[in-house]
Amino acid sequence: ASMGRHFRLLLLSATCILRQARCSFQWTNGNSQNLVLGASSVAVSDDGSVAYAAAADVSSAGSVYKSTDYGVTWSSLAASCASASEVACSSDGTSVVATVYEGLVYVSADSGASWSSKDPGGAGSPGYYGYAAVSSNGSVMAVTSYGNIFVSRDAGASWSAGDSPQTAWTGLAISE
Repeated sequence: ASMGRHFRLLLLSATCILRQARCSFQWTNGNSQNLVLGASSVAVSDDGSVAYAAAADVSSAGSVYKSTDYGVTWSSLAASCASASEVACSSDGTSVVATVYEGLVYVSADSGASWSSKDPGGAGSPGYYGYAAVSSNGSVMAVTSYGNIFVSRDAGASWSAGDSPQTAWTGLAISE
């Protein structure tokens, strides 16, 4: 039983984001203006009102897109990183982390208004960051890189290598 709670779903494909309206089984195109082509990852706030999508769209200034209306419309966060591959956010959508293949990690503490670049592996690291996760309050972030896990316990300000076996990770999540 859902106990009166409503849910919304977002689906990704190479050409669009589909969204499901509250308590509906009808799907609508969440980016009818084709703003989010090539989306590879999506993250949503707990109530679903704020959503982020990562897209390796090199034709725009940034490749992290944001919706503040449950996925109905999307806009590019122009100051964000180029060619983002993964995005994750806190439960209120304020803290955001995005990873870039063959690049850096980008962190925002203000809902994507500004971003700072980070290299969790430090100088000499391969610079391939894959999966990302953020705790519900935004204080803990984690990213994967070539089998390593890097963790930040201060909202992305500093990073350290996690104590984990090296393997080809296929997902990442954080709980508190």
